[in-house]
Amino acid sequence: MAWGVERVIESAIGAPLKRFEEQQAPTPQPLPQSQEKAVYKLATEVPDNWVPLMPVRSNDGLRLKRAKMLKIDRPTQPVGALGQILNSDQEGLAIFEEEIPREGIRVTRHYQLARWQDGSTHLWIGRKKKIGRGEGSSGLRFDTLQQ
Repeated sequence: MAWGVERVIESAIGAPLKRFEEQQAPTPQPLPQSQEKAVYKLATEVPDNWVPLMPVRSNDGLRLKRAKMLKIDRPTQPVGALGQILNSDQEGLAIFEEEIPREGIRVTRHYQLARWQDGSTHLWIGRKKKIGRGEGSSGLRFDTLQQ
């Protein structure tokens, strides 16, 4: 399993939108004084900008496919990717397992402009792929007990 972390995406008006800043950290609710029992949690929360990439076996090997997370407070509304890179195709993102090293990868989109021989200009969006900065953690844990 791997995670796709959307740090900056393009907003509806074309401006950069920082996904990690829009996250509202849930404030832990203190237990009432009369209730001193331990509380069991099936799973912890994952930030909305962390998109799971789940392994799926295909004819040409193991691929990582984009998935969605369910929120505890909104179980009928799965949270998925909002940016163009993780939503790049209609069939679903499928990355070969060996393309993502332990350090991760960093994919960025850039507008590129070039002039042709006849003087006309051409504008397109290009992508760059680099080695990531190291391992990260979504904070996802299962079967926790809070005192």
